[in-house]
Amino acid sequence: LHAPEGWALASDIDHGVSTMDDIMSSVLVAGDYQILSVDVDGATVRTAIRGAGWPMSEQAFSEEIGRVVRASHGYWGTPAEPYFVSIMPMDAPESWQSLGGTNLGDSFAFFATRNLDPAMLTGILVHEHSHPWMPLRLGGLLEGMEQPSGYWLSEGFNDFLTQRIGVH
Repeated sequence: LHAPEGWALASDIDHGVSTMDDIMSSVLVAGDYQILSVDVDGATVRTAIRGAGWPMSEQAFSEEIGRVVRASHGYWGTPAEPYFVSIMPMDAPESWQSLGGTNLGDSFAFFATRNLDPAMLTGILVHEHSHPWMPLRLGGLLEGMEQPSGYWLSEGFNDFLTQRIGVH
């Protein structure tokens, strides 16, 4: 992949693509992003952060994401895997804080106000990084109209695990 001069380009596609679903559930960012990498037990964890003025440095964000990935794999006793996180700012009134995103297996796309409490970022990241195990590697989601009846496992039990992994 190549980007115009002065642009950064990053994606989780470089983790490997074997199906069209891999492409459809990928994250690709391009533009004025700062791309950082940390090594987590031999796996590269990359962070793409857009803009400046965040409550912690870009390096601190990257290191925190690496810490979460390390704790998650440590809890599950699994070898670390490549992971990619993008963080895009959104505008809001100064007194508002907002944070959300989409988990895509080997990546997470965040959007956030710049005034967010960094602990919010960590909590959501731990929760979302747990989803590949809970429930996907432990049997998967129920399909169709039955899916909501499994939320106690995919979301409820995952919230419990978020607390456990967060202190691992």
